[in-house]
Amino acid sequence: WSGKTLQVDLSTGKTSTAPWDKNAKRFLGGRGGNAWLFWLHSKANQSPYDPDAPVIFGSGALAGTGLIGTSRMEVTVVSAAKTESHSLGNVGMGSTWAPELKFAGYDNIVIKGRSEKPVYLNIVNDDVEIRDASGVWGKGTFDTETLLKEEVDDMDAQVACIGPAGENLVVQATVEHGYRSGTPVGASVGAKKLKAVVVRGTGAVNVHDPDAILEHNRRLVETVKDTKKRLGEAIPRSEGK
Repeated sequence: WSGKTLQVDLSTGKTSTAPWDKNAKRFLGGRGGNAWLFWLHSKANQSPYDPDAPVIFGSGALAGTGLIGTSRMEVTVVSAAKTESHSLGNVGMGSTWAPELKFAGYDNIVIKGRSEKPVYLNIVNDDVEIRDASGVWGKGTFDTETLLKEEVDDMDAQVACIGPAGENLVVQATVEHGYRSGTPVGASVGAKKLKAVVVRGTGAVNVHDPDAILEHNRRLVETVKDTKKRLGEAIPRSEGK
């Protein structure tokens, strides 16, 4: 774990950090950690469009360690899709956003408040900015990702964002990271006038036994190779193919 939670208030423009070490030992993984933060920062029967409703981004426990298949991020919100109780909505995605958050020095982000104009959050290690997003508001997620990387002048920055559906509070809207998305949580993000969270980190994740991770990765790769070989031998091929 990096040991810190980034806290952002879009209404005031203020950012701060809180320790995460003790809580990390109580709740396993990004989903467990997000659930605990959701419990702390949300209210019973809270509207997803309440400015005080939290939007929480979290990284998995093993993200950034180098272990194959563990780069998972979680986004947790007061769900717009559950109209009776507006309870917890959660989506998990893979790829490189989660480890980048760890490299920047954070395990999770709690975002509250509502901006008066479209904004995006730009995180570069300890430098956290709430920036104007009017240039990408209305853009699709692929264009948004490209344009924001160009704007921050770093093609290695990682972007999680919403498209026009999320901006217009469509219940089915998602948060996207590249080609990855899932459960509809985008409306809760759009309600805050938040277009994207861009993150870039230059730190590292300390692990107890790097050699054990390398060995575990080697075994995983060998298992996949053996499985592919066995499946290939078991499935008869058509003649000429």
